[in-house]
Amino acid sequence: MPTPSRLASMAWVVFATACSGAEPPPPGITTLAADPEPYVRTSARPGATRPAATPAPNAQGTRGDPWPDTAMTPFARAVARVVFAAMEGQPWPADSPLTVGRPDGQPRIEVADGQPPAGALRVLCFYAEVECSFPATTPTPPAPAPGVPPPPAPGGPAVGNLELGLLLCGTGLRVVEVDEDPGRVHEPLPPGAAGIGRAAAEVLAAFALGRGEELLLRESDRDALGGDPLFQRAMRERLRPDQLARVQQAAARHGQPTGFRLDDMGIVALDAQGPIGLQIDVEHSQGQIVLDGPPFVRVRRFGR
Repeated sequence: MPTPSRLASMAWVVFATACSGAEPPPPGITTLAADPEPYVRTSARPGATRPAATPAPNAQGTRGDPWPDTAMTPFARAVARVVFAAMEGQPWPADSPLTVGRPDGQPRIEVADGQPPAGALRVLCFYAEVECSFPATTPTPPAPAPGVPPPPAPGGPAVGNLELGLLLCGTGLRVVEVDEDPGRVHEPLPPGAAGIGRAAAEVLAAFALGRGEELLLRESDRDALGGDPLFQRAMRERLRPDQLARVQQAAARHGQPTGFRLDDMGIVALDAQGPIGLQIDVEHSQGQIVLDGPPFVRVRRFGR
């Protein structure tokens, strides 16, 4: 299934445009306080541990959420608590599935356009990119015609990874992005994040059965995305029937994933000025999912 670009790239790129590394932030990006020591993106330092934490207040997190019970809901709620702990300068939650691999210095957040969230925030959605890998298989070449020498043996196993953009909102789990790329074989997720791997496997199983249409955004999701602006932009990028068919064929061809890798994640919330994205980046190191920062949360207002 050739995909020179993502089959669906939508408003959620708010989460993917955050600056990283030691370079100065691009125009329009400000930080809330000076970083006490420069940050350079590298592998997580050996032996990284979670800072002192306070017990999680309840299963819903500090702000509640509209999410139904799904395989990924506990993980989404745990990540939401991490995001708001960073936003408010609070200790990291005790149940955090993410390890902090860098010094926890200010700034914890970075804000686009210099406009922090206005007033109370209402949680709308959780977004995550999940790359799924599959057992390596060596394709069987077609039998050569009589008198034609056989083709050379393939150089190695053929592995095609499927990356899913998963959105959890008040109306359920939705697929907003799909991409297929060659990639390395990943490992199972650590226990604290296993639920999102199960959710990705369930999504791929539904696609393999030809039921992918049921997981795409629809009119009934409008209010769950905070109204027209975000919903209309999302619907413009909805998988077309031909794209959906290719994705379903790829899911059937691959079967069940055996490894996963998480990339960009974040919360879509609503403040007094409209929907915003609270994005985090993570890395994988030594069997842990490492929260990339500081800054740990990048705030991006949709439409800017």
